[in-house]
Amino acid sequence: MMKFKHCRLFAFSALALAPVATFAQTWVSYDKTQDVLLGFREAGQPDLVLDLGSYTTFNSAKTIPASYLQGVYGSNLDGVTWSAFGTIWTSSSDPNWKTVFATDPGTVNGVQVGETGPWQNQSAALQASSGTKIYSFGGGLNTAVSASLQSVNVLAANALTLAPNGTSTDKSYTYLMTHTGTGNFMNTFQGGESVEQTLPAGFSAGSVDQKMDLYQLVPGGTGNATLLGTLDVAPGGTITYTPTPEPSTYVLGALGFLGLVGSRWFARRA
Repeated sequence: MMKFKHCRLFAFSALALAPVATFAQTWVSYDKTQDVLLGFREAGQPDLVLDLGSYTTFNSAKTIPASYLQGVYGSNLDGVTWSAFGTIWTSSSDPNWKTVFATDPGTVNGVQVGETGPWQNQSAALQASSGTKIYSFGGGLNTAVSASLQSVNVLAANALTLAPNGTSTDKSYTYLMTHTGTGNFMNTFQGGESVEQTLPAGFSAGSVDQKMDLYQLVPGGTGNATLLGTLDVAPGGTITYTPTPEPSTYVLGALGFLGLVGSRWFARRA
């Protein structure tokens, strides 16, 4: 098994039609300077946490097989609550220090679908409140695994469960999201707004995927946070991430469309 951090890219990144890689039986340590985590919780069940790797890889599609969710929660995923999140916690000399990444249940593909619109960039002090909770949680996962705690079950590379959930200040996804708040990093995020989504009743028996956008919040910035892409959970349990096209992609697409329309117009005029 390669021990380099970039091995996560091969585990979770997938181009269209590319096969999903098989994960080795190990946990690659969470890196508080760049990693984005994906967490799941349900009352009475273990937490499931996956490390999706560096935020720098979120310009590529990612696919996580259904076996991960089903291996913990079974085929019926109704009532499972989830989110993706991360931080850049380096040093005061780094302009990216206190950056926060968080899913938004209020938007899909940048379009408002819930009560709130896109997350807003905030002051460094406010973002530090959430950032400290996130990096402490990730560090707690590393500690739990390295100490071989009985409550930890390493499923595969970058995927583990912790049970019972909700009982640890720094190792439980449930505790991170619900202690003194609901779905908001211990009531430190965006004035108490939740970053989570709960899969509804009838979800697994239906055919409608559940989606949330993933944003990058710049410390000290203003206005809407940067939309990175959209996470999608299918009723069968497969999870996919689709990056937001670069502006140049939209331009090229528009030019292609106009070219097609123009060619048809000239053909009709001929």
